[in-house]
Amino acid sequence: MDNFVYVSVSRFMVIKRVYCCLLVLPFLLWMSCRENEAELQTETRIRGKMEFPPAGKVYFMSYPDSVRLFLGRQEAMDSAEVDKNGAFILKPSVRMPAVFSLRCGNMDLAANLLIRPGDKLDFKFSGKDQEAVVDSKGEASDFNAFLLRFIRQFYKEPGVKNQYYIASNYMEPPAFEEYTLGRRDAMLDFYKTDDVGTGKDPLFRDYIHFTIQYEFACDRLMYIWKKRMKGHPVTPDSAYFSFAEPGFIENPKAFVTPSYIRFINLYLKESYESKVERGELPLVKGLALIPSVEKYRMARSGYHSPVQEALLYNLILNDLDPGGKAGGAALDSLEKVFRHKYSITEKSVPLKK
Repeated sequence: MDNFVYVSVSRFMVIKRVYCCLLVLPFLLWMSCRENEAELQTETRIRGKMEFPPAGKVYFMSYPDSVRLFLGRQEAMDSAEVDKNGAFILKPSVRMPAVFSLRCGNMDLAANLLIRPGDKLDFKFSGKDQEAVVDSKGEASDFNAFLLRFIRQFYKEPGVKNQYYIASNYMEPPAFEEYTLGRRDAMLDFYKTDDVGTGKDPLFRDYIHFTIQYEFACDRLMYIWKKRMKGHPVTPDSAYFSFAEPGFIENPKAFVTPSYIRFINLYLKESYESKVERGELPLVKGLALIPSVEKYRMARSGYHSPVQEALLYNLILNDLDPGGKAGGAALDSLEKVFRHKYSITEKSVPLKK
């Protein structure tokens, strides 16, 4: 009888435990689903479908840190095989808004687009040139679709492309000044009249607005540089440099676009060349004129953080490490090596501004 009671109690305990497990299991499954759902919501994903798929991979190219941004060097942060149907899925680790390109072989399938953590973007690529269109919905999709329309309108349309990349190089300064002004205004009109392009996220508005303004300034600086390199220097009037205001030159908000990084480096280069032409360099009389040293002195004395850091990283790494192997080094240590290389003293160029 005692054995019967023991067995009965044991069976009761087993049944009770099974019953409790059955009660808890749905809750655990529900929690697991919630966790998976949360991961899916925060996961950044890019899907693509190519009409004429090549063999190989598609790479998500972006700037892994501020130093690579300062240097204008995108790196592969994720990759995916293109399957036999031309499909691929990228799941890059994106912790903050990032400018990115999609690269396959030597071709950029899409360039200078913008993605935020958790964004989901779908693309279709058609034709031999793999023309990209956005095939998804949502704020990020709408904005990147606008960027593709913008790039096509002002950089890829055959007539515009020929004038921008070729014919404009042969214009005289007044004609080029008028051309670039009209081009910038057309870009701004295109942006302002596109309800999708404006968007609700200030990040998107800042990105396109600053890109337009700083590409305009870069075009004007590049024109002068090209003329100088061809042995035909030009001296435009002051109106040509209407953008050269302190708040425009040092604008930390504009770091959202790589166009700003390009601009500040071009502006430093133009400032240096102008000083050379006027006989104002070297700053320390009696010393040899070393371009990287004079630009270093100008960056140290004429700019503030964080613009100064961006200029110095670009200048010093291109001098010490053209291959890019020391990109992760701290600026202070790079400066010490640079100053030692050229015997730059604390008295001639203070370390801090």
